[in-house]
Amino acid sequence: MFATPPGQIVARPDHPSTGERHDALAEATVTIAGVTGRDITHRRVPPEAFAGGARATAATSAGNSSNQTTTETSMSRRSRPLVVLLPATVTTGLVAGWFGDWAGAIMPGLRETDDRTFVAALQALDRAILSPLFMLTFMGALVLTGLAALLYRRAGDRAPLLWVTLAFGLYVVVVVITMAIHEPLNQILRYAGDPDAIADVGAVRNAFDEAQWAAWHNVRTVATTVAFGCLAWALVLHGRATAHREDPRLASPASGPPRGESLSKDASGT
Repeated sequence: MFATPPGQIVARPDHPSTGERHDALAEATVTIAGVTGRDITHRRVPPEAFAGGARATAATSAGNSSNQTTTETSMSRRSRPLVVLLPATVTTGLVAGWFGDWAGAIMPGLRETDDRTFVAALQALDRAILSPLFMLTFMGALVLTGLAALLYRRAGDRAPLLWVTLAFGLYVVVVVITMAIHEPLNQILRYAGDPDAIADVGAVRNAFDEAQWAAWHNVRTVATTVAFGCLAWALVLHGRATAHREDPRLASPASGPPRGESLSKDASGT
């Protein structure tokens, strides 16, 4: 037999008989070795102690599971705005590109044509524009951007919310300009009839007021482009916020290391 160092607590299992195996699984004998190395006292640990440990382990596991579920729910709630922000950015970018084509190529090119060609071309373009696909894109950008702003407000993500709200406001201005200025002017050409049957095509072109149409179109082109940039930046901010939540080490250097790491270093003296 090996001598037991003084003061050491040694736990050893009993060797119960066949009829006592059930109790032996839940009990242990604790031997306190004295200075002489002889057994001084024996204390039996009741089964309730093991049952309490099992309950504590089960409670810890349940707590970890609950925390994991809460984290997953929180991440799901924060990811919902992104599902709307992505199509909002795409549709706004499509509209901005379409406006840019008109401002940079179509209207400058038509400006050099004769009256009959000008009226006929714009009538054909107007018929092509009034399609379900364009209307879905044009109005879809407005609806999706507004919905993204609402979702970010509910999620409490203020950084993307600011830029999405700004984009929504700019796009509302675009829709108002379109409906208040461009649509009435477009109707002048739309209902003028066949250019070959119009007695005075020049009068129709003058009533269209090309200069006013082009000036306000430049305004809505700039507004849509800026709105698209705001939504793109909101995507960047959403990605940064998500990365910081998943890995606290990506936080700003001024914030220092995580609290647990700092405490560990202090305790170790390094």
